[in-house]
Amino acid sequence: ADPVSGENAPGRVKIGGEEWRAISADGSMINPGAVVEIVSLDGATVTVRPLT
Repeated sequence: ADPVSGENAPGRVKIGGEEWRAISADGSMINPGAVVEIVSLDGATVTVRPLT
């Protein structure tokens, strides 16, 4: 999927084989291929944070 950043630069993540619009919980850049945790869902946008 696409890189994910803050609200002004949303990216996309795959969840269950479907792509969702995503923003980073703390505004940091999340690179493609990173494993993330869903923090919240607002309509068709998920807020995520990387798992480390």
